[in-house]
Amino acid sequence: MSKQNAAFIDHGAIFRLIRDEAGIVRSHVAARVGISKSTAERMAQALVDAGLVIETDGADSRRGRGGIGLSVRPESPCAVGIDLGASHVDLAAVDMAGGVTHAVRERIDPSMTREALLAVLETASARLLDALHAEGRRVLGIGFGDPGVLDLAGGVSLSATNLPAWRGVPVVAHLRERFGVPVRLEASPRVKCLGEARYGAARGVTGFLLVDLGMGVGLGMYSRGRLYGGEGGCGGELGHMVVVPDGPICACGGRGCLEAVAGSAALVRDARAALAGGAPGMLRATPPEALTARHIIEAADSGDRLAQGIVNSAVRTLGIAIGNVCNLLNPRMVVLAGGLSKAGSLMSALETVVRATVLPVIGQALAITSSQVPDTGGVLGAAELILGDFADAPLSSLAESRACS
Repeated sequence: MSKQNAAFIDHGAIFRLIRDEAGIVRSHVAARVGISKSTAERMAQALVDAGLVIETDGADSRRGRGGIGLSVRPESPCAVGIDLGASHVDLAAVDMAGGVTHAVRERIDPSMTREALLAVLETASARLLDALHAEGRRVLGIGFGDPGVLDLAGGVSLSATNLPAWRGVPVVAHLRERFGVPVRLEASPRVKCLGEARYGAARGVTGFLLVDLGMGVGLGMYSRGRLYGGEGGCGGELGHMVVVPDGPICACGGRGCLEAVAGSAALVRDARAALAGGAPGMLRATPPEALTARHIIEAADSGDRLAQGIVNSAVRTLGIAIGNVCNLLNPRMVVLAGGLSKAGSLMSALETVVRATVLPVIGQALAITSSQVPDTGGVLGAAELILGDFADAPLSSLAESRACS
């Protein structure tokens, strides 16, 4: 490796460390990155001179007595993160330090046409970018979390079970042409996984799974410090693992998929069917068309037998599926995210089933926890697709971008 390339890597390593540990003192940087103190001093100073890092007084014990802390400049370049869901789309501007400077949520309807969905995305993105440009902020690009099956090489969303019209959409080319900035596309569960690795419960964990329990069942896989999505970018489709052959028809067209058996929509479907058949219980107090998974879980927590039966069946199926994936991949952590992850009783029961399914040697080292990022955390991971690329760039590129801001 040339000295020039080694220097670029050192700058990137130091910049990433400062991003991860705001306030770290210069004397600690060399040991953490694995370079000499003089080299670390020189590289850190170069980042300060480039206007990307600022010095702060080291007042707490972690920084060391009298130390000078290093942090990412708050006015650093930012990225726009977009996370498209089945009922809404979240957008946010995120700076290099992880600060959210602007946030927008727009409601959408699964029955909307492709053109209508694109119009919502374009209008909201334009409004956000206009606000950033008015403040003189440098926008590095757009990271897009997509709910569908993707062609990552082509930048195309192939199909999304919860958004029937969202098919064959050239997301990358469309947004790049419309806004003139770099665009990165990734599956929504994977951007949530990246957000959890950067800002949430999995910080510092090099291998973990994120299970997204929303309308469907999504999976994000993080291995050796990187997202993993399979050779073509379509890996991790946990929700379409067949768990009941000849079971309920799934929105993907198959039968017996995990999300068709145990996802939020499946809970509601089963409850409505039982009520239509005359089953008694607390759920009768809610009109069938207004019934949600939350109603069912709350009724189960209150002792309703119908709701308990539905929830227990879903928990058992989900827990066995997640446990089997753990046996296959041997992660150090499972992070449970999405609407259902907020139901404490359900999560406790789910963990019991997972631990009963995994091999003891895997279970001993396995942590199971809930997400520690907000419901809008998908935008953090989506923005990190762009911010991470920037942090890995050579110092000359970093300084050039700063000069343009």
